[in-house]
Amino acid sequence: MGAALGVLMAQLLRARRRFLVVTVVATGLSLIPPIGLPEDSVTKSVLVAAHLLAATIIITILSRGLTPVAANGGTRDR
Repeated sequence: MGAALGVLMAQLLRARRRFLVVTVVATGLSLIPPIGLPEDSVTKSVLVAAHLLAATIIITILSRGLTPVAANGGTRDR
């Protein structure tokens, strides 16, 4: 589900910086349930680590194909 949402966001945003900002915020928000719901700290740690590992892999792969944004707001040529 998260990977499909990432692909959709990558296609809609198409600029690397915007995509990275949105996905980092979304990753932070996705950590709220794993931190808040489990009772024991081991489960919390495993769930947070799994979320961060998956997010790192997905965000890295998807952001490679996006166009960088220039400082003036336009896109740079590769």
